[in-house]
Amino acid sequence: MSQPPPPSQPPNQPPEEPPADPSAEQPRPEPGRPDQPPAAVPPEQPPAAPPAGPPAEPAPPRGAPGAFGAPPPQRPGYGYPAPPSEDHPSPHQPPRGTPPPPPGQAPAAGFGAPQAPGPHPGSPDQPTAPQPGYGYPGQDSGAYQQPAQPGPYGAPTPPGAYPPPGGYPPPGAYGQPGQPGQPHQTVPGAPRAGGSYNKKLVAIVASVVAVAVIAVGGIALLSGQDSENESKGDGKGTSQKQQREEEKEKEETAEGEFPERTKSRGEFAFKVDGPKNVPAEILMSTAGFWTTDEAAVKYEHDAVRAYDTESGEELWTIDAVRGEQCAAAPQSAEGKTMVLWGRKCEKAMGIDLVNGKALWKQDLPAPEGADMADVSYPQAAVSGDIGAVAWIGGHAAYDLTTGDLLWKPEEARPECKESGYVGGEQLIALVECGFDGPTSLRSVDAEGKKKHEWKAPDGTEIQRVFSTSPLVVGVNAGGSDSIAITDLFVLSDTLEYERKISIDEDRFRFRSVEQGLADTYNVVVDSENDLVYLETDMHQSGDVRTNEVVSYDLGTGKLKQVFEHGENGGMTPIAVRGGKVLAYRDGGFSEPGALRVLDPATGKAEPYMEMPKEEEELVQQLGYSTNTKMVWANDTLFFVTLKIYRDESLNNAMLAAVR
Repeated sequence: MSQPPPPSQPPNQPPEEPPADPSAEQPRPEPGRPDQPPAAVPPEQPPAAPPAGPPAEPAPPRGAPGAFGAPPPQRPGYGYPAPPSEDHPSPHQPPRGTPPPPPGQAPAAGFGAPQAPGPHPGSPDQPTAPQPGYGYPGQDSGAYQQPAQPGPYGAPTPPGAYPPPGGYPPPGAYGQPGQPGQPHQTVPGAPRAGGSYNKKLVAIVASVVAVAVIAVGGIALLSGQDSENESKGDGKGTSQKQQREEEKEKEETAEGEFPERTKSRGEFAFKVDGPKNVPAEILMSTAGFWTTDEAAVKYEHDAVRAYDTESGEELWTIDAVRGEQCAAAPQSAEGKTMVLWGRKCEKAMGIDLVNGKALWKQDLPAPEGADMADVSYPQAAVSGDIGAVAWIGGHAAYDLTTGDLLWKPEEARPECKESGYVGGEQLIALVECGFDGPTSLRSVDAEGKKKHEWKAPDGTEIQRVFSTSPLVVGVNAGGSDSIAITDLFVLSDTLEYERKISIDEDRFRFRSVEQGLADTYNVVVDSENDLVYLETDMHQSGDVRTNEVVSYDLGTGKLKQVFEHGENGGMTPIAVRGGKVLAYRDGGFSEPGALRVLDPATGKAEPYMEMPKEEEELVQQLGYSTNTKMVWANDTLFFVTLKIYRDESLNNAMLAAVR
């Protein structure tokens, strides 16, 4: 496959609109939204009127006829768009290559026709059959079936490391956030056994600071006392920070659950301002965020930096010259991770996140006769003591502790190549054979040898891996365009097929700003309860534009529940604890964002935390932006910027925290 052309347009417009000058700000009022947007955030443009004639010829889909998969059946009822066909492709999927809008700019509206949200199922355990309505997609029998016939515009282009035409991968349709499908991992202060993900999806709570009180002659000497904020009630001179930690300890219910809050509104913890003098032609990827018990660690444009989660004070820095596309493993293992660095992203580095030091540095394998690796669209992953990276034209894996090279391609031009990796409980490689040839997923051992393999059925493309345990895979089986996700495959830990869940590609949105296997950030997998949570697209409901979060049972493949919030803005699942899901409601233009807890026992989206008044405009912009990933760790909500612009006026904070 030829290498994609370099970018020529900054990703500064919504997915459904063509790119425009990033400095242009044109007011575009949105229909159905009663409130005017704040001055700092340009408003949405109303959706275009339906075309009088047939739409323009669609981009060539990558799907090809085969022996698998059927789309969900048509459902009658107002509000359901007609299923895409060769003559009428879906207008709701962003065009391939559409860059992300700059921070604070709204994406284009979703469905234009008003639609009413669907009813709740009867109960969490025995959901009633949903009536036609938004958020209730079709269900699948779980068996292999004939896929929908794709359009006649060519064969599929393998996903993974291959980018779309135009230079920049398409962003999510609206809003952003750890490693998709699995919870963000907090690295403890000391290494522990096992991989980088805890299978029980528990939050590791920040350590409680011990207060040493020494009584000498009736006088209490307090270590670390804050004299300006003494507690008058207990006579111990406890500081505000110590009080906060003591309250947190009391509020925690059981390990692995979201702690009960005594205050409805959160407090703004800190922010890291966006950089100046970004060394990029247009923009730069800033992927890479991890947490430890005491630190939030961000791979920035020129270094890996750690910040105290309480104060935001910089704790340590590892300098790393960063190119525009340098990848970073989204997970860590036993306090270690791996990043790419160098002007051409031609180098790899292992990092000790707990102690803040570089473990090793290595040059990626270069082709014969070349001085350095030619790295384009890399994907990095960590599992156990393995750090692996794949890019167009090559791959390599290293011992995460020593930096020893574990494997690389045995041939200069192998017939089958590892073009992407996903880490976590096990290391999964995407294997592609030839142009438009068969694709498969493999679990590999510490020497790169195949342990298990699942071959994708004919006519399907592997698009995303949402979780590695259980293994949940998003595929495109004859979708309306090349980046559509039409089905979820559930595989066993030994990569054996278990079931298929067919979904309506026009009703669900999978948010990402990159095209890697693990780059979707709004799918949450609850491995303990065998559930997957998806986010629906925006739609009009009365006077508000809203959406829902839908859960499917991975054991049966059936729809489980639909969580509605009925408010302006989108609701995005972020993390799962103790069977409950934390979701961020962005509030649209008119309202501040808020956290909601989705409780399967009640079927409701319960209020959890309102966003603070301090830095209200910044938090609202970050929560709404397609360039932000939200991570919940250490009982703190982190807003993580995914890309930064050379034009510093387009950059918001690199990182912000609310607790």
